[in-house]
Amino acid sequence: MKDILQDIMIIFDGKILACKIINFSELEDLIGMLISALTSFAEAIHEEGMTNVAFTTLQITLFKQQGIIFFGTSSKKINQEKALKALKKVAVEFFSKFPAELLCAWNGDLNIFSEFEKQIAPSKKELMMEFIETHWPSH
Repeated sequence: MKDILQDIMIIFDGKILACKIINFSELEDLIGMLISALTSFAEAIHEEGMTNVAFTTLQITLFKQQGIIFFGTSSKKINQEKALKALKKVAVEFFSKFPAELLCAWNGDLNIFSEFEKQIAPSKKELMMEFIETHWPSH
């Protein structure tokens, strides 16, 4: 899962509940609101909503369950189905720690998600690879 998804965000009502960000670190809150707005817009147009967006080298995968948006980025080299499967694994882990009853009674305190955020945080390998790619690009 961590090898497939570069970034992970779990969004509810425009708020980021937990995230692992490598590509968008400064824009975290804006991205959460933007993804919520895009998902709502896509649902208004199409019943199933939006599931993926592709850019030159990056693809974004979206998955919504119980009002929670699961957002992930991966290299375009990764098969979209594989990225979606990895994101659904994140959702299963999230809902095992935070069942629907807990989320319905949630008071807006983001601190309850901090342990889960540590679980999806970048590994040392991912941080090292990011550093190498940033400072010694292969092109």
